[in-house]
Amino acid sequence: MPQTFIVKKIELIKILSLFNISDKNILEIISQLDKMHKHINAVTFIDLLQKYGLNYNQIRIILRRIGVSDVDISNMITLLEEEKIKMLYGNIIDIKVE
Repeated sequence: MPQTFIVKKIELIKILSLFNISDKNILEIISQLDKMHKHINAVTFIDLLQKYGLNYNQIRIILRRIGVSDVDISNMITLLEEEKIKMLYGNIIDIKVE
């Protein structure tokens, strides 16, 4: 069963403001979360934060503050990158060496 991490809206707003995200963009992010009934897949959340100009290092800090482990953060970023590659280039051929 997937893990669930809970962050209070006010805490998320404070965290996002630390990264100089404008109030307008913070409200847009919160609005996106509200539209999804305040639940979002972590990989989708990372993608959303990237769209507002945050880089992976900043996103790592945010996720750590929420309580996500470094291993889980790395796995999520890898998954997101793989999804982006698949969107750009189609299915990737795996090569297995034994």
